[in-house]
Amino acid sequence: MTRARILTTTLRLLVVVGVVGVATVSGSPARAAGSVTLTSCTPPPTPTPPTMPSPQPTSAPQNCVPAEGSVIAVTRTLAFTVDADSSDSIDSVAAYLDDEREPARGPGALPLHCSPPDESAAVAGCQSPKAAPASGAYTFTWDPKTSTPYNGSYTFRVNADFSGSTPPVSAQRMHLIVDTPPRQPKAPRIVAATTTSVTVAWDASPEPDRSSYALYRAITKNVATRPSGSQFKLAVRTTRTSARDPAAGGSAYWYRVQATRASVVTPKSGVSSVVSDSSAPVAVATSKTTSTGVSGTFDIQASTPPGVIPAIGAAAEAMPADGPFSANLPYEKQVAAADTGPQGLEAGSTAAGQRGAVLPVAVGALLVACAMLLGKSPSRRSVR
Repeated sequence: MTRARILTTTLRLLVVVGVVGVATVSGSPARAAGSVTLTSCTPPPTPTPPTMPSPQPTSAPQNCVPAEGSVIAVTRTLAFTVDADSSDSIDSVAAYLDDEREPARGPGALPLHCSPPDESAAVAGCQSPKAAPASGAYTFTWDPKTSTPYNGSYTFRVNADFSGSTPPVSAQRMHLIVDTPPRQPKAPRIVAATTTSVTVAWDASPEPDRSSYALYRAITKNVATRPSGSQFKLAVRTTRTSARDPAAGGSAYWYRVQATRASVVTPKSGVSSVVSDSSAPVAVATSKTTSTGVSGTFDIQASTPPGVIPAIGAAAEAMPADGPFSANLPYEKQVAAADTGPQGLEAGSTAAGQRGAVLPVAVGALLVACAMLLGKSPSRRSVR
């Protein structure tokens, strides 16, 4: 066989193989393909002039999925569509919100709004085994305060399954930010007041990622004078729901509280609530009460701790454990308790308890007077 005939035969074989291959490929059915399309949001018009307050629900695009990096500050309605291949139908659709930092905190499967024939409360998402639509539109209402109780970065994803040979498909949108401030706290309560301090308490913020509270104080000359907002100054910052604030007598004290929670946008400082309304005022009494009835006049310090006796004209000092004074000896006149004003006494204290602190002073003065009289008696007998 000559070279020319060998070459001709080889070319004929290649042509035959090529024709068979083309026929085989063209005769194979194309693999079915479904799709999930997240509806894009049209950016809202920029207000003129620009405003600083948080966006209102009317200013946020609805029935769409925001772009990556968007902050979900108000309730939004997310929308998407699912399409099956022309020869197939939708079997089920499910959507999820995943916390990107702490997956266990994410809400997981979402309550989608499905068309009535697709709705099944027993299974998450939307199912359509009866209606078997070739396409469908679905929505989810995202309230950042209830759907996602933790501030953070979330991924919105959708999974769709089909009845026939179409493989499952999915779509997602990452880095959707929830960074809402805590709810405004209720007004704090005055739970105790003395001549030197005021104890304030308030309800805990309901947010699980709350971090601290700021207590603000305003001081006026009396309870009838209501302070302005600018008069409230930071008194203390705490992680607790109560605080004891130092106070000086002769003034009225008012309090407001502010809650702070974790933030994605400002992680160092957090994000804070609106300051609460003001507490009811408390009048803090002066710490001194003048009493008479013993020899001379002296001052009783209402804040004197138990076991300390203020001496006449001298600084108070601790009474010895075996002191010579008896609490059962009579004295000329009971000393009135300090006028501490509304809620002026600490829990468990009474006016009688304050009078008891005066009793040893009166007895001591009486014994001193008796000693002086006895010291003079011998001299009079010697004169006779």
